[in-house]
Amino acid sequence: MTGKRIAVLLLVALAFGATATAALQFKPAKHRKPPNLTNYGWKPKPLRIIAFVPSDYPRASKLAKLPRAIIHSKWLKRLEQAYSIPTNLPASGRGFVVSDMPKLPKKDTKATADFDSWLTSKLQQKGLTAHPAFQTIFILFDRCKSPQSVDTFGCVSHHPAVGSGPLFTSLDSYALVLSNTTANDDATQDALTGTAIHEVAEAATDTGPKGWRLTSADRDHPWGIVIPNPVDSQKGYFGTSPFVEDEGSGNIESADMLAGSRWFETYQGTRYAYVRIYSKYGNDHRDDPGVPPTPHPFYNAQPKSDWYFVAPGKSKTVTVTGWSTKSLPKWNVTADMHAWEHSSARGGVTQVPAFCSLSKTSFKVGNRDTFKLKVTAKSSAKKNTWCVVRLVSQPVKASANGDTNHRWYVGFIIS
Repeated sequence: MTGKRIAVLLLVALAFGATATAALQFKPAKHRKPPNLTNYGWKPKPLRIIAFVPSDYPRASKLAKLPRAIIHSKWLKRLEQAYSIPTNLPASGRGFVVSDMPKLPKKDTKATADFDSWLTSKLQQKGLTAHPAFQTIFILFDRCKSPQSVDTFGCVSHHPAVGSGPLFTSLDSYALVLSNTTANDDATQDALTGTAIHEVAEAATDTGPKGWRLTSADRDHPWGIVIPNPVDSQKGYFGTSPFVEDEGSGNIESADMLAGSRWFETYQGTRYAYVRIYSKYGNDHRDDPGVPPTPHPFYNAQPKSDWYFVAPGKSKTVTVTGWSTKSLPKWNVTADMHAWEHSSARGGVTQVPAFCSLSKTSFKVGNRDTFKLKVTAKSSAKKNTWCVVRLVSQPVKASANGDTNHRWYVGFIIS
């Protein structure tokens, strides 16, 4: 062997050794887990998924095949494992394109009043009967534009329980996908199927009073009982996680926990976009709490505590640290004043303006990097109210097939 060849091999060996050593030496910054959801007595059934798509929807025939794609997916298998959904009866799926989907009136109304009678007639036309051994989830794609509304959710997609009737059984639920889209492209299809998957997962884990959720006992005081965090020099507190205000409603469900996640699978030549779903097992045993687990590195940014106190007319500054499971380029973090007491108009509550503000909203971090998050409460802010900041971490260059973002929440109590 020539001296030149030996030198080349030596350089290759040294480079490989340096790479392996760097990989072994990499350690994620110390970080906390997201809050766990609580099971309030949920007893799942095997799933039957039925979709109805308006004929004027973009790619209506592909959307109608979504239930079949779901029941053949790795996504469903992992959801069934995560939530002990029985598989003694195989999941089933059907989809139909229709030309007479009910149009929503320009007022608040109940989903049962709008859809139950229509759905009953459709099921009868298709020869579909009740199946008490299954939980049937009806995916309904429908157009909705403010001030149109379904119950008190407006045009927000959600999963209300189906009303009573001979063709419906206990736990049957809608997965309402409400939009006014006209575009015919992959991004539009992905948005529609991702929303449908989000609502299917939450219907399958939290329909009625006994599901999986994180909820606040008192929406006006969502932190519950606060406990000082002894390792936080900035005098933070633990309590009911401010994640509970993801939707500004004091309640969060299995798909909300991983808003910004994505998963793709192909069925009969069509690629469908799914969202990854929170798993308690995943949260307890991995840095990635979602199923199916992402094949990509996980990353996020967070302070040491859930809640901090801030006086009216004063500011509070807390340190936020980035962490990742592998070495990554620095990513963007966007902060927004996401929720505050009476920020939500759901349920007829009068929405009030924000009484907290941020001095800066854009940051960049990598593993072990930090930035200062400064929150100011208006001098008119009432004591014992609150506001919650959402921290959205996302790569500078968007991933083609990974999660779009990961989120964290930090709360501020006016004292």
